[in-house]
Amino acid sequence: MGIHRFSVRLRFVRLTSVDLRGLRRFYGDLLGLRPTVNSANDFIQFWTGSVDLCAERADHPGSPVMIFSVDDLAELHRALDNASVVVEGPIAGPHRLYSVVHDPDGNMLIFEEERVR
Repeated sequence: MGIHRFSVRLRFVRLTSVDLRGLRRFYGDLLGLRPTVNSANDFIQFWTGSVDLCAERADHPGSPVMIFSVDDLAELHRALDNASVVVEGPIAGPHRLYSVVHDPDGNMLIFEEERVR
């Protein structure tokens, strides 16, 4: 591997769940993680000490999604393109530019670059 001109860090992990109450009990009560956002029936977010753990209500549980911050999305795109990785984006979100990638096992990864205001 070559030297990259960008840095990546894990920002949060998103889970989907058919039973948010069960996740609240497991992550909050059992593991002692502090909820930072709690929407009654649709969404909960816990602070783990280093990254946020988010859970959204869904009809079927799905694979976790990892969201990374990257300081130079264009440079990351060049590295992924050079490795023949398919990249969806960049996409302009309300607060960040982001791109979606799937790892070799099909897990979704989202890379976000904060917009300069």
